[in-house]
Amino acid sequence: TIGLGASGRGLGDPVHVYLTDDQGSPVWEWAKPDRPEVPSNVLTIRTEEMDSGRGVVMKAVRIRELPPASALVFSVPVAGPDGGVRGFVTAALAVNPSNSALFIPSDSESADYRLELVDTEGIVVASSDQQHVGQPSRHLSINGDVFREGGQGVWKHHSSSSSSDGGDHVVALVPLETVPWTVALEQDEDVALALPGSLRSQIFLLSAIGIVAGLILAGFTTRQVVRPLTRLTETAGRIASGDLRTPVPIEGQDEVRTLSCSFEAMRLRTEQTLNEVASLLKVAQAVEESPELDRVLPGVLKSVLDATAAEVAEVWLVDEREDVIILRHHEGEAEEGLHQTTRLRLGEGYPGMVVQNGEPIISRDLAGDDRFEGECIASGGYRTLYALPLRRAGKTIGVLATVARDSEAPGDQGELRLLELIADHIAIAVENARLHEEVQTLAILTERDRLAKEMHDGLGQVLGYVNTKAQAVKEMLKGGQVDEAIVQMGQLEVAAQETYDDVREAILALSAGGRKQRLLDSLSDYVDRFADLAGLRTELVVEGTPFQFNPAVEVQLLRIVQEGLANARKHAEASRARVLISFVDHGTRVVVEDDGRGFDPTRAVPGPWPHLGLRSMQERAAAIGATFSLDTVPGKGTRVIVELLESGG
Repeated sequence: TIGLGASGRGLGDPVHVYLTDDQGSPVWEWAKPDRPEVPSNVLTIRTEEMDSGRGVVMKAVRIRELPPASALVFSVPVAGPDGGVRGFVTAALAVNPSNSALFIPSDSESADYRLELVDTEGIVVASSDQQHVGQPSRHLSINGDVFREGGQGVWKHHSSSSSSDGGDHVVALVPLETVPWTVALEQDEDVALALPGSLRSQIFLLSAIGIVAGLILAGFTTRQVVRPLTRLTETAGRIASGDLRTPVPIEGQDEVRTLSCSFEAMRLRTEQTLNEVASLLKVAQAVEESPELDRVLPGVLKSVLDATAAEVAEVWLVDEREDVIILRHHEGEAEEGLHQTTRLRLGEGYPGMVVQNGEPIISRDLAGDDRFEGECIASGGYRTLYALPLRRAGKTIGVLATVARDSEAPGDQGELRLLELIADHIAIAVENARLHEEVQTLAILTERDRLAKEMHDGLGQVLGYVNTKAQAVKEMLKGGQVDEAIVQMGQLEVAAQETYDDVREAILALSAGGRKQRLLDSLSDYVDRFADLAGLRTELVVEGTPFQFNPAVEVQLLRIVQEGLANARKHAEASRARVLISFVDHGTRVVVEDDGRGFDPTRAVPGPWPHLGLRSMQERAAAIGATFSLDTVPGKGTRVIVELLESGG
């Protein structure tokens, strides 16, 4: 009894005590006088409690007759000499409300919450509000099952507005592990949720600040990264589609700016390269279109002025016969020429020095350079000259010179390289022009030799025939044979007329081949004039896409056509003739045909025709590597066919 609270500081007063053995059978019992007896089944020790050998609070019971209205039942093991459990002391202790501070914190009465201990029947064992001790918990109606089953949870509870603590409350229930009681914590909703509300406000504020900061960061990122990258992507698309004129915007910071600068450098270099390629293409086309320098150089030098910073461009060519260098073409300003002369000795002026040394020369102070003699330099304000040699087969054949007012021109290695490539093309054009002239000269000489031979074989025979007839007429007149002499004179007249026609035709042929025209132009002119001269309806037909021949091939093809038409006029008795030229992938086919009397090529024909004309055409075809064939039948006309497997150009 002393240990159960005699000092008044314990849990409460003992009401009923049992002493049991280790099997749970009562061996001694005590009940406090004037106190109701606690039911024995309440004091019965359970098997698991005996097996544990530990003290345990078994349950809280409600005793209506007791002022506290509740009692705490617990048991304590009794140890024997050997330390083993000999039995248990089981007691029911009436809870003293004044000692509820053992369960409830001392400051809870003034706190803004209510704390209760509730037994399994919903009776308040201890409370921060003493007037509720021993009373049914007011949460019993909504949480009765939780008290009985030892559950836990949080609920929102609405009290009557008539009560002093009316309004919404938050209730939390948590069961104790060793005592079959439940801790109930109740607090006004505003107070209970004040911290979460404050936390929610702070979270909202922080979220708002985060959103604003994110928007600011997003705006900064968009301005500094996303937008420049978007524009850079658009610019890359334009470059890929061929637009190299629009500059790349330099935006952003660090890597983005570096990337933009790289794209701009790439654009400028690509644009420069394409301009160089376009300029070289123009130069190559000009060189290919004509072998004549007077037609090639103007276009080439204009391309130089368009593609570089040069304002004046000149081409000087070496004349080896006189050891001088001659101005062949000038393009741009200073029309009188940079040197105010068109001839310089080797070693004189920049052109002469380049030829003499075989190396490029560049000067960026022309006005102060004593080696340059040109009054137009000072008056025109030109400052830079770049002259480079035109070389073929290791030999300098001329000079390309450019002049500009810009002291930095030529501006970079790309421009220098472009000028070097153009100089190479000009050198090729010069060499081609010289070869063309040599071929033309050789063709003319060869044609002269051939004409001399043909005149000896043809015209010589006619003149011999005329001489023989004249001698016969003379003898006849001496012998008084006038009628016979008149017949011979008629034959002489026919021979003279034929010779006259042959000479006119030869002059026409030489005239057609002597002009600087392409083959088709020469043939067109010749066919028109031949039709008028011979009184023979003649036409020229061209099939396919024409291409250019070299001069030697053109001359021979022209002569074959002329010989075929001449034969049609003189021997075929034709009313119509046609010249057909077909251009195909594998070569060229030339056909001269008439509707005349034809002949049998296997049988000998009296007189020089057709053998002389056929032999001449065969030789000309063989000279250019072409095949010659004849398609003729007596009474069916004649077709002369020449096939050239290569283009000849």
